[in-house]
Amino acid sequence: MVDDHAYAARRVGRTLCDKYRLDALVGVGGMAAVYQGAHRNGHRVAVKVLHPALSIVEELRDRFLREGYAANAVPHPGAVRVLDDDIDDDGTVFLVMELLDGETVRELWERAGHVLPVRQVAHMGHQLLDVLSAAHANGIVHRDIKPDNLLVLRDGTLKVLDFGIARVRDSSGMLATRAGGTLGTPGYMPREQALGLTDEIDARTDIWSVGATMFALLAGRAPYRAETPELVMVLTATEPVAPLVEVAPDVPECLAAVVDRALAKDKAERFQGARSMQEALAEAYAAAFGEALPVSYLDVMAMRAALSAPPTHLTSTTGGLSAAHARVSIPVPRRVSPSAVMWGGLGAGAIALAVLLVGLAGSRSEAPSKPGAGLLENAPLDSSTVVELSAASAAADTMEGASGAPPWPAPGDADGPRGPRRVVPAWPAPPPLPVHVPSAPSAGANCDPPWTIDPVTRGRKVKPGC
Repeated sequence: MVDDHAYAARRVGRTLCDKYRLDALVGVGGMAAVYQGAHRNGHRVAVKVLHPALSIVEELRDRFLREGYAANAVPHPGAVRVLDDDIDDDGTVFLVMELLDGETVRELWERAGHVLPVRQVAHMGHQLLDVLSAAHANGIVHRDIKPDNLLVLRDGTLKVLDFGIARVRDSSGMLATRAGGTLGTPGYMPREQALGLTDEIDARTDIWSVGATMFALLAGRAPYRAETPELVMVLTATEPVAPLVEVAPDVPECLAAVVDRALAKDKAERFQGARSMQEALAEAYAAAFGEALPVSYLDVMAMRAALSAPPTHLTSTTGGLSAAHARVSIPVPRRVSPSAVMWGGLGAGAIALAVLLVGLAGSRSEAPSKPGAGLLENAPLDSSTVVELSAASAAADTMEGASGAPPWPAPGDADGPRGPRRVVPAWPAPPPLPVHVPSAPSAGANCDPPWTIDPVTRGRKVKPGC
């Protein structure tokens, strides 16, 4: 018996069709080995090579090459692009694909102890359903959705691998598949697929596999457990799947209900399309966590980093986070009270200053009472900057003028990508103080000195007529 892994390792260093050099072995599967490679022009690629024992079987060779046509027919960036296919002089059949930097969901799952966080699984499921929606709209049913065939890139993007057994509807309306055959993975295929009922395979077949994948990632095991793959197939054909909350009680019931419906044995009871399950998953996520489900898991990581980081002047992200997912702490400036030069009667100056303070207090009372209202209404936010008011911004709200705008420039107000500089309102000018202009002393008035001392305030009072 040929050791596929050993044979694949010996192939490193070869060049296929005088074009693609195999630089390193990435992994070995049941049908093929995957290598890091390079085209003779230097472009880095992934090369998927069919095992020699399978290359001599025409049906398997055709199925392998069909993967390129199926994947490229899915108009979605989540489907891995196949760049080329060919057969080497010695009969080696291979596909050339885009080189991806990431790890499979199975690898993530095993590294996490076979249970992933609910939020992470929800985001993966949301992305997966988006890819499948595009595939189903183009007549392609994947038929082998499982953790091994999902790749998570370092930026959180999900890629769907291995469209090799996809059921493809050609231009004549015929379905390309192996009649009466059972293709797929035990534990991740529904009843109609386990029984080989190819005429019943449709988009709802993939829906069941999505549910089985989410079930496994949340519960730590596939929906059915048995000693052999054959017994798993029997259970799949005859027994319903246990409710997810019984196996994973920590999963919110609304999210578990979405998985349970996807795993219904009767196709009519499942979601009738990937888009409808995606919408139900987003609604359940919002009900469970009180917030909208972000587009990608990268948004969740950015959100957690922002919430755990100490407040800074401005934290921005590249995702579409809401205002509750990042922080900004705006320092409150010290307000310098305007000084007044008073000459003449000091009593009149004190009265004028009191009038000024009352006027300013009244203008402050007209500012928005909701913490941060002025900041959110006036700060020029864009899609790359999100703000959550910290405790300092609540204090800053008390410094706003009557218009609700803070009287100091916000970070980034200068002309640039965020727009024109905002005009910062100046502090209101104090009302003019009354000025005492002494008139000419009346005849007979004793103006030496021209004032008297008030016995109560001990202040000076100008004598009448002086």
